[in-house]
Amino acid sequence: MKASLCENLAQSAGDLLLQQHLYLCLAESCTGGLLGNLITDIPGCSDYFLGGVQAYSYQTKTNLLSVKNETLEKH
Repeated sequence: MKASLCENLAQSAGDLLLQQHLYLCLAESCTGGLLGNLITDIPGCSDYFLGGVQAYSYQTKTNLLSVKNETLEKH
């Protein structure tokens, strides 16, 4: 049931992105790429999904994604 709900949400999000002519990029940490996996399991997702980054460590978040250290410490 849980997997089906996630798949339905990913499909619905993709449909909305297509309707609105929008694109999706992800920066994931704790999810470890789960969201990207759910999106890329949908055929045709390359029409709206541009890609993603898995940035788990503070150093990677700071260097690769330009997240401020103070933001990481605070949240």
